[in-house]
Amino acid sequence: MSGYQVKRTLLNLALIAAGLSLGVSAIEAQDIESLPFEPIPIEPIEPILIEPIPLEPIPIEPIETIPLTLFPLEDQNRGTSPIYHIVLVDLIDTVTEAEIEALIADGEHSLASIPGVCSVDMGLKLRDDRDVHIRDYDLAVYVQLGYAAALDAYGSHPNHQAFLERQRHLWSSIRVIDFSGSTPSTIWNDCQ
Repeated sequence: MSGYQVKRTLLNLALIAAGLSLGVSAIEAQDIESLPFEPIPIEPIEPILIEPIPLEPIPIEPIETIPLTLFPLEDQNRGTSPIYHIVLVDLIDTVTEAEIEALIADGEHSLASIPGVCSVDMGLKLRDDRDVHIRDYDLAVYVQLGYAAALDAYGSHPNHQAFLERQRHLWSSIRVIDFSGSTPSTIWNDCQ
């Protein structure tokens, strides 16, 4: 900043402080130069070199490894994610339509009353006319559970075991798919 600029700035500040409202254009440069202001010397500042401060390493506690599942089972005990239990059933060749209807009615009634079960549905294979379809099953069982611990209890529950004893003579084999949904469950309170 030149001496002229400093003087003009100081004059403007003094006029503002005195309550005067003069514009800078009303003051000529020679008037400012004639004012008894001394220019403020501005000394150049030398850069200061700051030494880096050595930092102590922060001790980090090892963490437990996370299981390779989207939602660890221990976190699924309640309300985080629904569990889907799907059973593909190969029926014996001699099963009758009446036996299939009784099997479905028994399964839907018996399995739905197990604690933690939200819904049960059973039905015959709808179609297998595309290459992507699974063809080697006859009947599917769909059970939605509210949380992972319910799946653990489901298999050994007396209702499930009694259903298996009553109906297992109607199938030759079963395959099971269990998976966890990716959307947090908001319905587990509605489950048994």
